[in-house]
Amino acid sequence: MKITDIIHHDNFELFILGCCLGLVGVLYFKMREMLNDYQRVNRENLSFTMTMATMIGAGVIDQGTFDELFKMYHEALVEEEEE
Repeated sequence: MKITDIIHHDNFELFILGCCLGLVGVLYFKMREMLNDYQRVNRENLSFTMTMATMIGAGVIDQGTFDELFKMYHEALVEEEEE
């Protein structure tokens, strides 16, 4: 069997279409995964920025207070995104 026999087969167009649809499906799920990761990282960065702004505005605070503020802002952003 030669490659030209495969190309001239009656269902070759369906095979190519199936391959393309499979690639589109894989790309869709990978892009969705990437966007979810991006949103998670963006949320964490925004939480950190808000915490630092609060810390600078309020003066010097200790590590425990910084961790509590970061957690509070992060949880608030997660809840807001879920709504």
